Amino acid sequence: MRKILIDETVRAFAEKYANTMKSSCKDVVNDLEILRDNLIKFNKWADEDGIKEYFDTIISDYPKLLILEPKDWELEKYTAIENKNKDFLKKKVIYAKGSKNKPLRGLVYQRIMFCLRYKEARLILGGIHQEMGLRACIYCNTIALEASDDEVSYEMDHYKPQSEFPYLGTCFYNLQPCDSGCNKRKSKKFSNFGLYVNESTSNLELSPFMFHSKFKQIGKYQAECLEIEFLGKKGMVTDESKAHDDIFHIHKKYINYRQEAANIYEKAVTMNESGRKAREEVIGYTPSRNDYIEYILDAPYDESLIHSKPLNKLKYDIFKDLDDNNVLNI
Repeated sequence: MRKILIDETVRAFAEKYANTMKSSCKDVVNDLEILRDNLIKFNKWADEDGIKEYFDTIISDYPKLLILEPKDWELEKYTAIENKNKDFLKKKVIYAKGSKNKPLRGLVYQRIMFCLRYKEARLILGGIHQEMGLRACIYCNTIALEASDDEVSYEMDHYKPQSEFPYLGTCFYNLQPCDSGCNKRKSKKFSNFGLYVNESTSNLELSPFMFHSKFKQIGKYQAECLEIEFLGKKGMVTDESKAHDDIFHIHKKYINYRQEAANIYEKAVTMNESGRKAREEVIGYTPSRNDYIEYILDAPYDESLIHSKPLNKLKYDIFKDLDDNNVLNI
């Protein structure tokens, strides 16, 4: 729900991923060459040279493709070559011969993904995502994402779909960590929410969305959350926020988190003078404003940490609303 500006820290993680991929998956180029030759040998094409050119371009660009930043993706270059054999990436073809010379068939883009070693890339990137603090779905911020050395419990969405842009199939910047529900909802739909952005990106806005929660006071320190609105920047529905909601059903999903929102509100309003004094007596020291904020949110207030824990985005936006409207007494 918050974009990441590509800086030297992010590039260091990308380099770590690329180095691990290169050392673990040494046959990528060789397998691409074999696939190229077999596709030409066993299938008929409108433009055979176009098939060769497409694969030769991937081979030439690899392994740079592993860490190619969005500003350098050169989508037009590959699309122009692909158009020499329109929609060939989604065509079912003979890609090899098995035992007794039996043809082995599959979709071209899926065979490219196999050659690029997507399964291995997913496992390698899972641990790196954890190091980066990407531990909640980047589309909805409600589901925790976990990974270990041999298992990744979440899915990786291809921002640019693998069926259209398979050469970016293992690109660090094209793989976006998300839960299975959001990945299925997006499927092959276009989402404008690319997790990684270059500084040169026009209209750069790292936080294009916001939540606005409506509360009803039902007691001195009790409240009911009536609604959680999903909006664009400046508290208005924007084309981007509407498109995001249409794909990922954010507004409907957050109906289930109204009690969590109410809990944050109640915790905040209890921090009046008497509430702060009582807390100081319990913990034995006078907390700073940041200490109180972390106590209320159960997390430090830092927008760069939104993806580190589910519901951080909602918590931060509730706090900001309360603070801007002088509801907080800290």
